[in-house]
Amino acid sequence: MKKIQEDSISLYAQMQNDSYTFMDLQQISQLKEAELCLVLIQLIREDKIKQIVKGKNICYRKITI
Repeated sequence: MKKIQEDSISLYAQMQNDSYTFMDLQQISQLKEAELCLVLIQLIREDKIKQIVKGKNICYRKITI
C-alpha cells in the first residue's frame, strides 16, 4: 500500500493540466499496467484526478478547483 501511495504522489507531481491516455501515463511513470491501475484508482479516490472521454479514448486529468 505504501508503494502505491508513493507512486501516486510521484505521478500526480508529473502530471500537468492536460489530458493523458493510459499509455501516456505509463510512459511518464514507467509503471507496469497493474501498478498504474492501482495508482489511478488511488488518485481518483482522493479526488485528485478524473476520467474523461476524449473522442474514442478514456483520458485522465487533474481536478482543478
